[in-house]
Amino acid sequence: MQKFRIKFLSVVAMVFLTACAADGPEPPKPVTLYVSASHDTNDSRMVYMVIRNVNEKQFIDEPYGLVAEKAFPKAEDATLLGAHPVFPGEKMKFNFMTPVKGTAAVYFLFTNPGSHWKTLLQLPIQDDYGITLSGPNSVVVGDKPDWLDRWSYH
Repeated sequence: MQKFRIKFLSVVAMVFLTACAADGPEPPKPVTLYVSASHDTNDSRMVYMVIRNVNEKQFIDEPYGLVAEKAFPKAEDATLLGAHPVFPGEKMKFNFMTPVKGTAAVYFLFTNPGSHWKTLLQLPIQDDYGITLSGPNSVVVGDKPDWLDRWSYH
């Protein structure tokens, strides 16, 4: 009987601890962006990719100039999840942690941005995204590359 009580109390304690842990916010998880840039991306010039924690209103309202300023902040910017150069003709892999609140937006700072220079990652944020840059300023967010093709990204 004593062994039964110990086992029963152990199971109750584990269930209680598991339930308590589930009530808190989900911890940030890593996200991988697989970015493939064609040779003619940004007229064959480097482009910066900026990843930020935003809400939908910010994403819609913020103009290109304001986002470009945030790529190289003068002070700590809690919304900045990453800023990386992307080179034409390269396949590059970038990681960032999901924001605790809001969602993530990915911006490409082209010389001539056009109309598709930014994208909002819809909730729930996936573990991986494939992003293709082509022409002077075209951005297409799609499925992640297959496992074999991932080896060509650095």
